[in-house]
Amino acid sequence: MWTKGHVRLLALGITAVLVALGVVRLWQLGSDARRLLESLGLPPGAYDVADIDVEGPDGPMPEIATRSFRVRGDAKALEQFYLERCKREGLSAPKPESVRLEAELVCERWRTVRADSVLLSTRCEGRDCLATLEVHR
Repeated sequence: MWTKGHVRLLALGITAVLVALGVVRLWQLGSDARRLLESLGLPPGAYDVADIDVEGPDGPMPEIATRSFRVRGDAKALEQFYLERCKREGLSAPKPESVRLEAELVCERWRTVRADSVLLSTRCEGRDCLATLEVHR
């Protein structure tokens, strides 16, 4: 039999879960990495294949936002598209030593404490490409 104590405890538990979910969602919406990822946009004709995912930050790991999409084109054209978008957002082409460490790096911005970076991985079959754009911030 349910007592008033049980009902209050259940209501408190449900409230805690709803608040926690709301905090997670607000955190993702307030994400710097997500905002930068969204500002880079998608190439013409591209469409998302999954929701944007945001992780972290966690200790020394930066906040990471990821977007996967399909588009007609080729890997080089996608890289050029995002390099131009990066420049518009204040990032620049990566340094050669950065590319040696991270081959998928499209652009970066060095700050006093950390670096912002944009990575692009593509898998194309003919002119149909599956691409993943990742922002570390």
